[in-house]
Amino acid sequence: MKSKFFIVLTIFLLVKVPSQNNQGTREYNELEKENINNKEKIYFLKAYSLNYCLYTNYRNIDLDTTLAYNDFSSLKLGDESGRNDKLLYDLRKYITSKTDSFYIKGSTYYSERGIPNLIFYDCYQFYESKELKKYIKNLLKEESNL
Repeated sequence: MKSKFFIVLTIFLLVKVPSQNNQGTREYNELEKENINNKEKIYFLKAYSLNYCLYTNYRNIDLDTTLAYNDFSSLKLGDESGRNDKLLYDLRKYITSKTDSFYIKGSTYYSERGIPNLIFYDCYQFYESKELKKYIKNLLKEESNL
């Protein structure tokens, strides 16, 4: 994860270097900025997906505990990704269809404090999946075609 951050940071800093007066270079820099913006959007939308997966599954176990956290990360991540309500709605529907039952799966691990679960592990596997990244890229492609 740190390496992804440093790669994005390095690319971001390289784009910030003043361009030459050559028109071709400017066009290339604009395309490069657009590409970085998409990478940033993918990063934030994946983080949004992880947050939403965790929230919905923990909420399904115990609504009162989830509400007590009062965590507004999903709003911040939505804002950072460009705040397209239709895109976020479609993403939430997709996340729910893929992850809504993680809290039911349980675990083979023993716990004296109730039924053990692997919600974070399962949500993180979903977060890292190629399937999620591909879905987000398709959503962004649809958004740019509008």
